[in-house]
Amino acid sequence: MADHAAPVLITGASRGIGEATARLFAQKGHPVALLARSVAAIESLADEIGGLAIPCDIADEAAVRRAVHKSATEFGGIGIVINNAGTLAPAARILETDPKDWTRNIEVNLFGPLYVLRHAVPLLPKGGVVINVSSGAAANPFVGWSAYCASKAGLSILTRVLAIEESDARGIRIYGYIAGRCRYRDAGIQSRQPHELGRRS
Repeated sequence: MADHAAPVLITGASRGIGEATARLFAQKGHPVALLARSVAAIESLADEIGGLAIPCDIADEAAVRRAVHKSATEFGGIGIVINNAGTLAPAARILETDPKDWTRNIEVNLFGPLYVLRHAVPLLPKGGVVINVSSGAAANPFVGWSAYCASKAGLSILTRVLAIEESDARGIRIYGYIAGRCRYRDAGIQSRQPHELGRRS
């Protein structure tokens, strides 16, 4: 499967890095599967770029398995996997965070990519690519971002372990991408940046 035509599966494809990445690959002629919970957004993007919209909550392994299978069936395989989906919430100090919200962050940011890897990596051909999108928060603590920092640190080390376990054995390339600061459309998150969470009233 040649790189220039390799089908691409992107999670968190409804906005931000995921949307921009999907547009770029589509422009270069790749078939693109768009995974996200935001059905209207990915359907609109799919119509615009000629991609395949697959509604999916990556914290649900059964949904991930179905989405990966649908993408591989539609495109005749998967050549590039981009684990981009993630959540910043809960944005709160550790002692003020509901453990259920913390757990949801780990389910999305760490277990979600794990599920994608478990079901997509076995389908990659030699020369296939995995890109896990992490963050500078994986190595830098921020007040109010405990769940996000912890989950992204987990994803970074997961990527490194996957590389030593599978890159040579399968002949695939595995990368971790450290994204810089991005704008969030979620006003609730955007309005509570780390420096603000550090202030006590």
